Amino acid sequence: MKKLICLTAVTAAMLALSACGESGTAEESSAVSTDTTTSTEMTVTEDTAASVADTTAADTTASADTATEAVTKATTAAASAESAADTTTAATSADTGWKAAYQEIITQYKSNSETALDAKWDLLDLDQDGTPELLLSEGDYHAGSVLYYYYENGAAKQVMDKDGEPLRFGAYGSVFACPEEHLLGFIDMHMGCTFVTMEKYENHKITELMRIDENSDAIGVEEPTYNVNGEVSTEAAYNEKLAEYNSKNWIIAGSEYSLDDLSMLE
Repeated sequence: MKKLICLTAVTAAMLALSACGESGTAEESSAVSTDTTTSTEMTVTEDTAASVADTTAADTTASADTATEAVTKATTAAASAESAADTTTAATSADTGWKAAYQEIITQYKSNSETALDAKWDLLDLDQDGTPELLLSEGDYHAGSVLYYYYENGAAKQVMDKDGEPLRFGAYGSVFACPEEHLLGFIDMHMGCTFVTMEKYENHKITELMRIDENSDAIGVEEPTYNVNGEVSTEAAYNEKLAEYNSKNWIIAGSEYSLDDLSMLE
């Protein structure tokens, strides 16, 4: 009977200890679970914060790059505008320069007592350098030639011939010109004779390229004479040179404006 009671007591004690052990294990498991959850939450929070920080940094960098790009574009635009303004100012100054210089030449030419009443003037960029030459017509008569001026280093200068004299080239106060090839041409028919000259205008100087003439329609001439560059030649050679001259894109220049009309130079 005593043994039964003892066993019962022991069994009860063991059950009590077992219950305590299970209870302790549950509490410990609960504590570990809580710690794990807290650690996970902290890790997530830290990751989220890092992600937000990275995003914010990227946004800041992007904003900085955008701002820098905007400043660069604005600076470039301002520099371009300033450069364009400088170019325009320079061009305007250059325009004012040659216009004023040519006005003075025309005024002096007009005041000369020997200048014909029907003398005129014209502008044409003979060498295609961006600044036109001034052409002065001596008058609308057969021997009326054209005088030539160019603008350089702030002054108008006269074009000279090979002998160092003022160039007079043309007839009836006009001249044929082919600016795209820098050419001046002259063709004159007088008393049955034909005279043709073509010259190159470069570096403000004249170089003769062609000089031909013939007298086939002159009164009393039975055997026509043909000359090419100062030498007696054949009709075929003369016609070849004449065809070359006629192939150019000639325009007439020299007598566009009266000496009283300076509106194109204002």
